[in-house]
Amino acid sequence: MKVPIDEKVDEVSSVDSRPGAYNEVSEERPEVFKSTTHEIATAVILALSTAMNAMAQGAMQIAVPTLGEYFGINGGDLSWTLSSFSLVAGASILFFAKVADLCGRKRLVFAAYLWYALWALISAFAPTHIFFDVTRGLQGFATAACPAAAVGIMGATYRPGKRKNRVMAIFNAGAPFGQISGLLIGGLSIQYANWQTMFYVQSALYTILAGLVWFVVPGSIIHNSDARQDIDRLVAVSSTRYFINKLDFVGAGLSIVGVILLVFGLTQAGSATRGWATPYVISTLVAAAAVVVVFLLWQRRVQYPLMDLSVWKYPGFAVCMAIMLFSWISFTGILHYYQAFFFENIEGVSPILTTIYFVPQMVASLCSICIISLTLHRIPGRLLMMGAQLLLTLSAVLWAVRPMHITYWAYSFPAIVISVFGADFSYNVAIMFTLSAVPPYAQSSAAGILYTVLYIGAAVGISTASTVVETILTHENYTMNADVGSLYKLMVGYRGAFWFAATCTAISFVLSVFLKAGTHGNRKDNTNEDETSSLLSGFEKNPDPLLEPTISYESI
Repeated sequence: MKVPIDEKVDEVSSVDSRPGAYNEVSEERPEVFKSTTHEIATAVILALSTAMNAMAQGAMQIAVPTLGEYFGINGGDLSWTLSSFSLVAGASILFFAKVADLCGRKRLVFAAYLWYALWALISAFAPTHIFFDVTRGLQGFATAACPAAAVGIMGATYRPGKRKNRVMAIFNAGAPFGQISGLLIGGLSIQYANWQTMFYVQSALYTILAGLVWFVVPGSIIHNSDARQDIDRLVAVSSTRYFINKLDFVGAGLSIVGVILLVFGLTQAGSATRGWATPYVISTLVAAAAVVVVFLLWQRRVQYPLMDLSVWKYPGFAVCMAIMLFSWISFTGILHYYQAFFFENIEGVSPILTTIYFVPQMVASLCSICIISLTLHRIPGRLLMMGAQLLLTLSAVLWAVRPMHITYWAYSFPAIVISVFGADFSYNVAIMFTLSAVPPYAQSSAAGILYTVLYIGAAVGISTASTVVETILTHENYTMNADVGSLYKLMVGYRGAFWFAATCTAISFVLSVFLKAGTHGNRKDNTNEDETSSLLSGFEKNPDPLLEPTISYESI
């Protein structure tokens, strides 16, 4: 069945098609927005796509100890309640990023919000921890679909400039807002109701947001003044079968299998009888490496790859992805996971007090967003990234050396605050760097690579840190008791995880020294324009008639 593009042509605007026009600085409001209020509302609604993952993880951060008691699990089994979510998201985000570029970013965000609401509701009725892990994993498909599509909408709609920096700051505020909202939802639900309540709340929220996406978020603009002449060609090829032929299902299968094998091997190493020397752990990790190699070889051969490998030729892109991998192993995979454990298991505080301890995160995040919006066009991204990695390293070190039963304000408070600054700075530099790496019609695919790295980093961090902690506890002959000796041994295990986090961010700091990232949105900052244009010429020569114009099929 042909897609009736001609019926909706008037809903799409065309702009300049000169080579590199999408990299020119502009402070004008994109014409797809009826007003500044409409523009801000769209940014907020789309920002909650990044809040989805942070909200889910924030709520779980408080709920994990309670879930362990409810289902009677701990160690590696308990870590799956968190890692299954990140695992599925990280394994499938490249596929959904390609779907967004091909089939419509707005439609994908709408469907993802509804999908998340559905499986959040079902999770509340989980009778076993295995069923719960499966439903959590299915929620991960929504978080895989949302961010890259939403970033693609924002990136393709705006040209570089201070206006884009400010709007992207609002958009990027979604993650910290989601984090603190999740903490509050989780803490209040567990303290005054039950863990199921936090899923009821999230389900209701994203059902409402799905409706707002449909009625408020506009369709994307066409970044080509000749695109209207291509509408007839698009009508001729825009069938369901055509879209399916452009999706790399083999690559999607390989990426999902590879990530699952990797995280499963890392997670089971801590609970296996012989640890890392257990045969099935070794074979799983070897198989994961083999699948990744096959995936990369397949991407070089397939006509429409899931991951366009030419993106990696952009100066500093690979370095940026490596930095974010190690940063998110530390920040999301370890610091977030074990901070709540430290408060509840070592200090013995209640879930609601644990939630209050994390409230400074939101204030710190709001401050960091203001600073970022005012400095991205003034301070080179490399310096911002280096500072971010130093802050994350210092936060991990503070947790690693924190004594037992000491005031919250001495170690925990500064560690929590500076980790937020470090994470926000690094994320904003990385997302702006990524959006500048490719032309608008590949924005979702490039963002998909970044979010894949982030989700995999979170999953690998949780699983690897769990293995580190369990190895230390086994060596310390730890037994689950409330006496001081047992608590001290448990704290030694947590310290091992925090030292591992510090090591990861120290590596990312060294890598950030070599990051080729300048300012963003500065009219005088065109030093890499020629180099960038030549590297992007490979995208602009794409022979596919559907992908050549920068179009997102929101209006179809």
